[in-house]
Amino acid sequence: MKRVLLLGLGLFLLLAPLVAADELQDYIQKGLSIFQNEDVIVTTQEELQAGIDAFLAAYKLDPTNKLVLNKLAQCYYTLADAFLTDKAAKIAAYQEGDRYGKESLRADPNFVAVEDKDGFIAAVKQATDVRAVYWTYANWARKDEFDKLGAIFRNDPPKLVALIERALELEPSYLVYGPYRSLGAFWGGLPRMPAGTYRKNLKKARSYLCKVVDDPETCSDCADCPIDPSVNDYFENRLFYVEFYLMEAGKWDRAKAILEEVIAADPGDTYLLYNPLSQKRAKDLLEEVNKHVK
Repeated sequence: MKRVLLLGLGLFLLLAPLVAADELQDYIQKGLSIFQNEDVIVTTQEELQAGIDAFLAAYKLDPTNKLVLNKLAQCYYTLADAFLTDKAAKIAAYQEGDRYGKESLRADPNFVAVEDKDGFIAAVKQATDVRAVYWTYANWARKDEFDKLGAIFRNDPPKLVALIERALELEPSYLVYGPYRSLGAFWGGLPRMPAGTYRKNLKKARSYLCKVVDDPETCSDCADCPIDPSVNDYFENRLFYVEFYLMEAGKWDRAKAILEEVIAADPGDTYLLYNPLSQKRAKDLLEEVNKHVK
């Protein structure tokens, strides 16, 4: 009897890791069902939450799995950005996304070793996972938008710039040239301050955003703008161009024309969540722009 029990225990110990691995992959595949390539394709908060729940179950089985950590960071960003309206809830979701992004960065032993020795920025500069870098930046930057001056006094901007510039180095085309879009929004969205490195810089904002829009009227001096024709298919590129450059620069007529172009465009069937969302936001921005158009 004792031998039978020992054999049974041995078989259980042998099979348990295989069962756990299968369960982990089942949860990951369920979570990935809400994505098309890198883009979230769900259109309701309930669908997104189902994906989050699947990734959270996978996280419990393997809290160092970088795919899971990166997707949790992206999902919490999407939850806050696309669905939540309450300020406190949005901040909390961005904080969760930021946490999972940083856990993904630190799941790389080399990142931890460099960070321990030379600090966070040095570790970011040699990071190799564009998704961990990009989604950590995205959540952290959005969280800081609720306290821009506090973020500056906490010395967050150098860390944010290191993250998104590293994403640009690693994979500039990630999520329809998201690093360019994000860098433009970063420099165009900073507060206007009389001095300092990290203040609104529309020249920098324009240099990045012109890469992801087809607007020869304003970007005529840019030899490779847009950087790729595909940038026109993702409406958030033009939306950021309007919000973080044209409006900030007081170019109201051009902002109106671009917004009307976005609103009238066919959203297509590739970016099921963000193209319609960008069209809705374009209508909101157009109301503000129309106040300034003569």
